[in-house]
Amino acid sequence: MASELQEALNSIDIEDFLEYEGLEYRERTGSRGPQFNLHECPSCGDRKWRVWMNQDSGLGNCFHGDCTMGTFNKYSFIRAHLGNPPARDIITYIKRLAIRHGWKPQRKKAMPETSPLIAAKIMPERCVEIPDANGNYLEYLSKRGISEEISRSFNLSYCDGGYFRFYDPIGEREAFQYYGDRLVIPVFDLDGEQRTFQGRDLTGTAENKYLFPPGLPASGRFLYGGNAVKGATELVVTEGVFDCWSVLMACRASVDLEAVGVVATFGMHLSDNPSDGDDQVGAFLKLQRLGLQRVTFMWDGEKRALKKALDAAMRLKRLGLTVRVAILPDGKDPNEVCPEEIVKSYYSAKNLSLPGHKMELLRKLL
Repeated sequence: MASELQEALNSIDIEDFLEYEGLEYRERTGSRGPQFNLHECPSCGDRKWRVWMNQDSGLGNCFHGDCTMGTFNKYSFIRAHLGNPPARDIITYIKRLAIRHGWKPQRKKAMPETSPLIAAKIMPERCVEIPDANGNYLEYLSKRGISEEISRSFNLSYCDGGYFRFYDPIGEREAFQYYGDRLVIPVFDLDGEQRTFQGRDLTGTAENKYLFPPGLPASGRFLYGGNAVKGATELVVTEGVFDCWSVLMACRASVDLEAVGVVATFGMHLSDNPSDGDDQVGAFLKLQRLGLQRVTFMWDGEKRALKKALDAAMRLKRLGLTVRVAILPDGKDPNEVCPEEIVKSYYSAKNLSLPGHKMELLRKLL
């Protein structure tokens, strides 16, 4: 059990955990390498940015004199963040979070062969294609400027009160996750095989804006839309699915950009897990072998997103790709600006192979 728990902890990316829990932090460099500086200590409640955590190991300290936590690791930090519940609840939380990152727990018993689990379908029940058979379209998508053509191309559907059935490897029983009133977004690998999906709340009242199906691979293992761009010589890389759809519509409306493909990374990072073949860096390598030559990152316009884009771009540049970074208006993402602004940002993107362009990006960060 201890080794399994350690495996689960090791699979959790600290930054993804902070983002998932909405913890306020900033990135700094300390004497022991890259650090996260957190606004609030989960143990003593101090809010003066006195918590420091190593970005790689999760080891850290709270430097408030009266804090009883002091030095911590991933486990003790998560325990304090959860309010020091019983160990069983902490372990269950850690394992569920690790599963989101692609970790697979050891099975104690085989899944019943007769159980009506939706493993092949990989979708919730009661999903209706958008537009439906009568041509009805989802008002939510219309208001966000997403066309019917995009809905068809990406196999979007609406869940009308259905559940996703899955086998809970922790509780070892059949379990259910409710997806009613959600936009269901399937995620495919490069071969066009559906591997997972997301459920986006349409009511504005749900506790979780997005739901992710337990037991299926994390979305961040795949390039969203990658199956549709094989053979493309140029790609624009966005962060979220709505950004991907908005940039794709802007490109299709521009005669000169019709051949440019668009993908999304489900966050401001590139996954790299070559052990099982499902990772985004590996996907770019495969696309490169199929003809990909140039990549333009178009993540959010805030400074932190620009830094993340620059880091990811340098990783792809080392693969031999020509890489550029587009700069959107401050604080805006592609789904929040007009198509003309997207095209303008594309044409003014900075090429990391040109020293002057790279220096301009660095100056903006500073």
